[in-house]
Amino acid sequence: MATGASVVVRRQDCSVICARPDFCSVRGAIHKKLWSFSSAMLEFAPQGAGVYALWSEGELIYYGRAEGGSETIRSRLREHLRAGRNCVRNATHYSWELARRPAARESDLLSEFWTARGRFPRCNEAETIEAAARSAAAT
Repeated sequence: MATGASVVVRRQDCSVICARPDFCSVRGAIHKKLWSFSSAMLEFAPQGAGVYALWSEGELIYYGRAEGGSETIRSRLREHLRAGRNCVRNATHYSWELARRPAARESDLLSEFWTARGRFPRCNEAETIEAAARSAAAT
C-alpha cells in the first residue's frame, strides 16, 4: 500500500489509498486495491484483458489497457516494469480491472479523470506529447 502521508478515502463504490484526497474522485473497481509494483507482485495481476493504473506514492500517474490474447494485464505491466523508462519508472504501485472492452474502459477512465481534474494523469500526458513529437519528426 502507499506510504507516507497517504489517506484512505472510502466511498460506497470503492476504497482508494491516495496521497491527497483530490486524486481520489475517479470511480471504479480499478481503485479498490493497490499492489506493490514489483516483479514478485506482478504474479497477482490477471492474465486477461482489461485496464490497469500505475501509481506513484498514492498519486495515479497512468492508465493503460491490455486487449487480451497474448496482451494481458500482467504482460503489459511487466513491459512497463522492464522498460523502466520515461514517466512510469516512478511507479510504486499498480491496480487493475478486468474489462470486455478495454479501449472503451480506458477512454472512460481518462475522461472521468479529465472531468475531475482538467488534465490527464501525468504519464498519459507525457506519452501523448512524446507520440506527437515522434509523429512531427517523421513528417
